[in-house]
Amino acid sequence: MHALYVLVLIQSCFYSILLVSCVYDLCSSCTIVRVMDALVNPERPVAVRVNWTVEEEGTLLDCVSVLNVNQFLSCTDYHRLEQLFNQRCPEKNPGRVAISSKLKALKRDFIHAIEMLANGFTFNNEIKMVEGPEELWEAWLQQHDAHARLKTKAIPHFNVLQVIFNPRLH
Repeated sequence: MHALYVLVLIQSCFYSILLVSCVYDLCSSCTIVRVMDALVNPERPVAVRVNWTVEEEGTLLDCVSVLNVNQFLSCTDYHRLEQLFNQRCPEKNPGRVAISSKLKALKRDFIHAIEMLANGFTFNNEIKMVEGPEELWEAWLQQHDAHARLKTKAIPHFNVLQVIFNPRLH
């Protein structure tokens, strides 16, 4: 394995040094480029996988409700949302990228569930899952394989998601 380290000077209003690490792996014949931007700009969001509990999801959705914003969040809204969430769950501190990603996943599952409910499925409030006869599931999943996760995944905050992402239902 050969390694090549390059320092790149980027000129803008301020000078920043961006460290780019290029590693060429002769065995797999591929080039891997990693930008170490977090060292240069700690304010820039860095993607990190965050595991969320049901309680943390509920707190996040409560924060969205408190901010009184709808499904179209601006950068300023995400900053305020991050601050509010971190006040309520200081041990979590997920960052804007993880918050945005979680909200997108919750919205995706909610929209899929709403679409399914409009096509013969029902929502069981006791177990918080989309239900339907096996024949309906089979026919549905042949055309919508991305919805397969809802067959076994609960949506514990379905009612809150209705208020946030589809207020015209109320």
